[in-house]
Amino acid sequence: MSEKRKDSQGRVLKTGESQRKDGVYQYRYTQNGQRYTIYAPSLRELREKEDKIQKAVNDRIDYMRGNMMVGEMCKQLIETKQNIKITTRYRHQALLNMINNYEFSRLSANEVTTLDVKRWCIELSKKYKSGTIKDMFSIVRQSFQTLYEDDVIRKNPCDFSLYRTIQNTSNSKYSLSDDEANAFLQCLQIYPKSNIFYRIAYLLLHTGMRISECLALTVKDIDFDNRAIFICKQLTHIKQQTHITNTKTKSGVRYIPIDDDVCKMLRIIINEIKEPSYTIDGYSGFLFYYTNGIVSYSGIINAFTRYVKMYNEQHANSGIIIPNVSPHILRHTYCTNLSKQGVHPKALQYMMGHSNMHVTMDVYSHNSKEWAFAEFDRTQTHASDSTTPIITPTTLPYA
Repeated sequence: MSEKRKDSQGRVLKTGESQRKDGVYQYRYTQNGQRYTIYAPSLRELREKEDKIQKAVNDRIDYMRGNMMVGEMCKQLIETKQNIKITTRYRHQALLNMINNYEFSRLSANEVTTLDVKRWCIELSKKYKSGTIKDMFSIVRQSFQTLYEDDVIRKNPCDFSLYRTIQNTSNSKYSLSDDEANAFLQCLQIYPKSNIFYRIAYLLLHTGMRISECLALTVKDIDFDNRAIFICKQLTHIKQQTHITNTKTKSGVRYIPIDDDVCKMLRIIINEIKEPSYTIDGYSGFLFYYTNGIVSYSGIINAFTRYVKMYNEQHANSGIIIPNVSPHILRHTYCTNLSKQGVHPKALQYMMGHSNMHVTMDVYSHNSKEWAFAEFDRTQTHASDSTTPIITPTTLPYA
């Protein structure tokens, strides 16, 4: 009978176990015809891994493939996506870079729990908006789903409601009150150099366009006869170069109705355009550009932040403090205002260019408590004017 193999401390090693000269333990095993080796600094840790492997083998789970890090798993998913727009590909890469900024990305995919994912999402909510979190979560969820369908993991740890996880921690979509919106436009009018930013803000607040759509507007997109703006393209930045591309979704192609005040603003802008106009990908006649190029998104954000800060410092006692304002907040404010005015959700979906009705309906769910109470009071006023008898508790069928 051959002598059993032992480690440097005299402990008996199991079949497949061994200890190298440098003290590191290793375990060799075969699954699906492939031979694998795992390593550990101690015998205890090695056997913990062995137990997981044996359980995976019994469940026909590919343990070694699932041992890859979350970041690598997501990278593989992105690389398999074909026939997507170049802007989408760059967006995916940007999202992957953001995912890799977190320790979560360095966890082994087959050891990630639902709790790990939820904690990561809550951590994201401290820095990113819900839309960005949703995009990152989608990549991670799809990646885990691929491993699950390939029998690499037992279940998808992302099988939970993201909304319920971050609804109390993330910055929910914010819309400006009438006072805040007026103060914001006023602060952009005070400073001479902010004229172009005032016009951009005014249009976003009164049309609900995406900032990329606004910056892509040309003279030909304005239909004064029918009082409408034709949205059919957007301005994008790809590898530090500016391009004109299709709208974000097919639903983005639309006509936005405009009122007399917006028409007046657009006429002023168009009358001040100097020839020759800036040209991008064959398009010219842009409404917003400097002599050296189109106004940038970062330039707009920086200007909004700078002028709001100056205004708040100079009007500290006015009773109105303007919050941080982004182009998307102006778009959301427009959408919220129309929903409060009773615009039909389908009409609102069209005007906003939403591809999904759920996105539009989400605006209704974000409306304020004050608006809800005002609506209730309005219905009560109408009810008191009606000839229909009001049912009181004493006349209810079950009273």
